Amino acid sequence: VRDSIGAEIHRRITSALGPGADSRTASALEMTFFGALVQAGSGAFTYHQIADRLTFVVTLMLHQGDS
Repeated sequence: VRDSIGAEIHRRITSALGPGADSRTASALEMTFFGALVQAGSGAFTYHQIADRLTFVVTLMLHQGDS
């Protein structure tokens, strides 16, 4: 089950990034997503707080070269 979930998350992230996306970006986003799940699951943050934090971090990662 864990492998199926991981594969689906990978598929969704790479699909959202689109063709030609940098595999390092996809990997970093996957690690960020799974880390967020651990933090929310452990009670360190609520799922709503994690969603806000993910939005912030993903925006930083995807717009890192923008001026």
